Amino acid sequence: MRLVNLNRQINSFPSRASSQVVFSYHLPCVRPSQLTRAMAVAVAGRKLAALPALGWWLVMVGAVRFCFAVGSFFDARTVRACTYSDSYVTDVHGRTVGVWTLLSCTLCFMCAFNLENKPLYAANFMSFVYGYGHFIVEYLVYRTITTANLVTIGFIAVPSIVWMIVLWRNAIGHRAAKQA
Repeated sequence: MRLVNLNRQINSFPSRASSQVVFSYHLPCVRPSQLTRAMAVAVAGRKLAALPALGWWLVMVGAVRFCFAVGSFFDARTVRACTYSDSYVTDVHGRTVGVWTLLSCTLCFMCAFNLENKPLYAANFMSFVYGYGHFIVEYLVYRTITTANLVTIGFIAVPSIVWMIVLWRNAIGHRAAKQA
């Protein structure tokens, strides 16, 4: 590692030799991009370590959604096998589902790291409600998905909805008790 010697002389009164102060620092030569990456990793590490249980759950849900979205972009059979098993799925429909899922994945990750942001929390909560509501309508009205697929989707959606409602009510109750 290369060391850089920084010498700085401060002269408060040029006429006096005794007022001359010399500072010497030996710092490792680090590129700004390396420092920025190291700081980002450190901040992300602290943020991950401080995540509450709901944050970890949302990271896991976001990871599952990301894998499904990637599969949907490249092969429409992924959408058919995992969701719409009783209907024909075109490539365009597969990519549309992929974009929709990628958007909800991004929302999950953003909310996981910003649980205190109430508008973002509400948007993520509503994405679970709208998404699962869509699949319930597909099952009950159009009969395009099977019971097994609805239960599998519900395994992630229902606990997420319930957990987010409980934490939302606790946050509102805590805020109301604090104001009183």
